[in-house]
Amino acid sequence: MDVVENLEAAIAAVEEARSVPLSASCVINRSELLQLLDKIKVSFPNDLAKAIAIQRDKENILEDAHEQADAIIEQAREEVARLVEQTTIVSSAAKKLIEFWLRQTQMERRAEKRLMLILIQGLQHLK
Repeated sequence: MDVVENLEAAIAAVEEARSVPLSASCVINRSELLQLLDKIKVSFPNDLAKAIAIQRDKENILEDAHEQADAIIEQAREEVARLVEQTTIVSSAAKKLIEFWLRQTQMERRAEKRLMLILIQGLQHLK
């Protein structure tokens, strides 16, 4: 930025200027300092406009980033909800399968017991 560079040059010119003995004053080349101050005056609006545009761009970029972050968070929440629902469905299905298997096993045992009783009764009649 020209403004900063020219301000630094003006400050350096004052710092490096010859001091007037027994005073806080200094001898400085008026035309050089006026020339630097004129450059600052000319370039200041341009640099200020650039700085404002950069600030505006920064705000737009941050706003877009926040919107994208919000969208990502919403997608993640939806995915979590879907996975929870899917897990619930799978868990429920597994529970029902186990219950069905247990019922089938119990029914098979009862059928085996009945068959054994029938066989025993049949053998007893043969004797």
